[in-house]
Amino acid sequence: MPVFRSEKLKNGVQWVLWCIRESAEELKPNVFLTAAGNREWETLRHPQKRTEWLAGRMALQALCEELALPYAGIEKDEFGKPHLVGIPGHISISHCWPYAAAAYYAEKPVGIDLEMVQDKLVRLAPKFLDANELSWSRDQLDVLALRWSAKEALYKLHGRKKLAFSDQLKTGIFSPTEWGFFAAKIVDDSPMACRIYFEKIAAHHWLTVALERAQWQPITD
Repeated sequence: MPVFRSEKLKNGVQWVLWCIRESAEELKPNVFLTAAGNREWETLRHPQKRTEWLAGRMALQALCEELALPYAGIEKDEFGKPHLVGIPGHISISHCWPYAAAAYYAEKPVGIDLEMVQDKLVRLAPKFLDANELSWSRDQLDVLALRWSAKEALYKLHGRKKLAFSDQLKTGIFSPTEWGFFAAKIVDDSPMACRIYFEKIAAHHWLTVALERAQWQPITD
């Protein structure tokens, strides 16, 4: 299936969403993988994870095609963060059945994430939210899933070392509308003010994009 959605935010970040209808066997011949990519692929055993992994790279290929960027695969840095081979700029990939997504931003690092609304998030929330975030969320599944997705996107944006989700990835107050923005922060040696773009995908998934707040200036609060 071709790209399900393609969007360009006002700050220049572009992302695509792929709705997975293919099997891994159907996707594999169409995905360009480096030698390292093939080795990573061979380590995957779960059929659905293999399909999602390929779909994420298929989404990235489709995004590069839209942007007229020659796609030569992905290479990872010492922290495991992906980069396009031979092309400047920044990418991020996510997948959560039955979707995969990829984002590209030429200027600064970007993080993208997909998450599904699930009952288990009520039990897991104290592990990834601080006291304020728990109070604001009030066990609302939509809100919990959106905060989890935002923190995953922030983690990918940072991309340099392990961060404690509850203590170092902070999300602000928001209303879980169909789409919007809210403030966030990465608390590290050099704290970073961030902004999260969010959008509801169908009935049970959230898509989030994280970027350093300075890069959102063209957007009016």
